[in-house]
Amino acid sequence: MDPAIARDWTLWSPLVGRTSMTPIESAVAAVPELTSAILATADGLRICSRGLEDEAQVLDPERGGGLSRMFGPVVSHTVGDAHTVVHSLVVPPFGQLLLGVSAREVQLGTLMVTARQAAREVAYALGESTTGL
Repeated sequence: MDPAIARDWTLWSPLVGRTSMTPIESAVAAVPELTSAILATADGLRICSRGLEDEAQVLDPERGGGLSRMFGPVVSHTVGDAHTVVHSLVVPPFGQLLLGVSAREVQLGTLMVTARQAAREVAYALGESTTGL
């Protein structure tokens, strides 16, 4: 993250969050089974989210065991019929951001494509036009 952005993160965070909510809401509209979505900094600071009651849900992704897989910049975690996909994206000057989406009763591939598209749209909304996602 750019040092000037980091220094004034309390100013930038709400702007980044509001800008990112449109792509996140588009993902929710595209996949009605989506139960939650979160955009966070790489060190875990929540920027914006939908469907999360409190931060405790974010801090305990391994609850109940499950199967985790890594696909390049994407990590998936499955417990029963619930999947979570976390997609990494780099958006200068904000640095590495993580977009996580969770859904029930949807194919993992569908959720992975949805997360990737939402990550592209977030990067574009934040000004990154040359994203390699």
